[in-house]
Amino acid sequence: MPTVRFSTYRNRIMEKRVPFIAMFDITHRCNLDCVHCYVRSDGEDYKNKELDLEEICDMLQQVSKAGVIHLRLTGGEPLLRPDFKEIYLYAKKKNLAVTILTNATLITEDMVNFFEKHPPSMLAISSYDLTAQTYEEITRVKGSFKCFQKAIRLLKKTRIRYIVKSVIMKTNYKEAKDMERIAGAIEAYSFYSYYLVPRRDGDIAKNMLINQQRLAPEEIKTLFNSNRKAKAFKVDGSSRKDRIEECGAGRIGFYIDPYGKFNICAFINGPNIDLKKVRFIDAWKSYKMDRTPLMKKKIACGDCESSFSCMWCPGLAYLETGSTEKSIPYLCRITDAVNKERETQKCSVLN
Repeated sequence: MPTVRFSTYRNRIMEKRVPFIAMFDITHRCNLDCVHCYVRSDGEDYKNKELDLEEICDMLQQVSKAGVIHLRLTGGEPLLRPDFKEIYLYAKKKNLAVTILTNATLITEDMVNFFEKHPPSMLAISSYDLTAQTYEEITRVKGSFKCFQKAIRLLKKTRIRYIVKSVIMKTNYKEAKDMERIAGAIEAYSFYSYYLVPRRDGDIAKNMLINQQRLAPEEIKTLFNSNRKAKAFKVDGSSRKDRIEECGAGRIGFYIDPYGKFNICAFINGPNIDLKKVRFIDAWKSYKMDRTPLMKKKIACGDCESSFSCMWCPGLAYLETGSTEKSIPYLCRITDAVNKERETQKCSVLN
């Protein structure tokens, strides 16, 4: 039987616009209060508006029937829901490959045993540092580091697949200069992000905190230089083609929020269709893409020479500027800083 590369398969279904990947926020609530969080919304009002178990399972059944294979269960903190196991098992029953995005602090011995019996495709775990002081300065919850450490210790003893993503900001910047050490201590594939995303709800006060935590271009340049040999530190971009061509939002991927609203991307508030009133397949078919992400980038960035190494996407542009077709000044500055450092390193090698 002939094999087909995933990239080839992906391109084929993207051309046919088949729903393939779903991101499902099952709650916006979280047990942590991270200073940089772009989504957390707590309180009984938010809890009462969330989809119940029956509604979530109905939507999972619909997306599975429509062709979805990959499901990302996220939040907030998805494990915070008391019916998480029921939601997860139903997704597995529908033959969905489930990745769970979690902070891991609610992963107990019981939960590890559950995951060993019903393995996820992947646990994608957020981390911030290997010291309690820095970690809890970011999460703003006393005792959270101890819970995180315990979860990692439990997972190390199993065959459960997990990766660790660290977000780098002002608070943990100094520690992040030694990423190989951090990755080795966690004993998992680790990768790092230095781009702090603005709030989805546009909360001005919380966005001020996020802006205060953002690294300056020179700090990112130093970080890149300090970790140029670290496998965990990767700068988005490709020398072959613009990464935006692979954006599947609205073409193979979509997002459902905890209240049942369908959108093409977790960052873009549109088309915002209520799946409690409209069947998923009808919502999917009703969305018409006016321009591809690459077309939007051309409008936003023109013929910028940094296009191949830039993280720009319509979703980030929407959160930063309110438009999916505008450039992001902060992103331009940090991309230029990293590219200059790349060129410096190339010259050093040649000399």
